[in-house]
Amino acid sequence: MTKIISQGTVTATLYDLQGNNIARKSVTQLDEFGGFEGKMSIPQNVALGNRYISYEFASTGDQTSTSYYSHELKVEEYQKPTFFITTDLQQAKQQLSLNIAPEYYFGSPLQSYDLTIEWSIDQKEQC
Repeated sequence: MTKIISQGTVTATLYDLQGNNIARKSVTQLDEFGGFEGKMSIPQNVALGNRYISYEFASTGDQTSTSYYSHELKVEEYQKPTFFITTDLQQAKQQLSLNIAPEYYFGSPLQSYDLTIEWSIDQKEQC
């Protein structure tokens, strides 16, 4: 049976692929389910590319223990979107119609674009 760690410290460490420590943050406030939140700043001089973050869970209280978890991520340069999409969904009897209007932020509509739409319809009962 897995025990929930609700008292202790979580330390998140961001590493580059060579194992060098880029940033580190500790959180001591865990909720009753062991959940936590926090923010970590990445130095501006860090090269873009793959990284991994490691979490160390150190519990306190009745029994002390330490658990580890890691996850790979990618650090990329932020690129401001150049366009946005508005949608208008219309329903008439048994038909649905979706109008899509992509526009540049400076106000002109996109004239030529490739658009792939993935869609599904789910039925939910309401009480």
